[in-house]
Amino acid sequence: SLTSVGEQAFQGCVHLESIGISGESITSLGKSAFSGTALNTFTFSSELKKIPYRVFSNAKIIEVIISKGVEEIGSSAFANCVSLEKADLPDSIAKIGEEAFYRCENLTGTLTIEENITVIDLNAFEGTGYSELYFNAGANSSDYDLDRAFSGMNNVKKIVVGSRTTKIGFRWFHDLINVT
Repeated sequence: SLTSVGEQAFQGCVHLESIGISGESITSLGKSAFSGTALNTFTFSSELKKIPYRVFSNAKIIEVIISKGVEEIGSSAFANCVSLEKADLPDSIAKIGEEAFYRCENLTGTLTIEENITVIDLNAFEGTGYSELYFNAGANSSDYDLDRAFSGMNNVKKIVVGSRTTKIGFRWFHDLINVT
């Protein structure tokens, strides 16, 4: 079975809706591998530790299933995936790269950030449709790197800070213009 997909392997294949195998068997995935495709859904293997840079950017993907075991989502991994409606974050994720979900406007409802996610780079969720942000950092929240992580989330109207959060750091919720 297929275990590796190289950089830009299917980039720009705008009519590619299926690759005929489950992504769960893919343990090595290159940058921009499925960028610009029309794949509907994809399951990331628990063996894949990092979702690469721009892997699905500009794709028409609707749902991504990120298996427990994946630790990092690379920069712009799902940028401009305007059809993306579902991308749950397992508790194995520790880092989300810059603009990882940039302009994924159909990601709606509540974005939940638990204590395992300690690094969220600039504008990771800018332009998403989330209306609520549930943030539950752990006792080590002063060690977190979240500078402007949530900037540009203009649909967020409510922030809930969980009881385990001991500190909110520099510019964590900067420019959330519609929070009331």
